[in-house]
Formats: sequence, C-alpha cells, structure tokens
Amino acid sequence: MVRAFYLAYAAICYAIFFATFLYLIAFVGNLPVVQPTVDFARAAEPATAVAIDIALSRCSASSTA
Repeated sequence: MVRAFYLAYAAICYAIFFATFLYLIAFVGNLPVVQPTVDFARAAEPATAVAIDIALSRCSASSTA
C-alpha cells in the first residue's frame, strides 16, 4: 500500500514538473498558446516604472540581510 502511494506521488510530481517545463518552453519560445509571452510588456509612465523598480530593489535588499 505504501509503495503504491510512493509511486502515485512520484508520478504526480513528475507530471507537474513536465507541465511546468512545457509551459517554460512555450513562454520563452513566444508560442501563441501561452499568454502573455516574454515580449509582452505593459506600457507605464517612466516615473511609475522607476518607483516600482526602487520598491522591488528595496525589497530584495532587505531580504538579503
């Protein structure tokens, strides 16, 4: 019984990994199946973009203490 559980768990983990890897290939390859792709970008004002960049860099800097 335990052996069957381990096998089912391994199969589920493998399926999740495989689906994630296929999504990665579609995302990087700009396939129309996946939205948005790598080349998709939202338009933003420069001041807003700078504020977001600063906020993200502050979060990153504070988490590496």
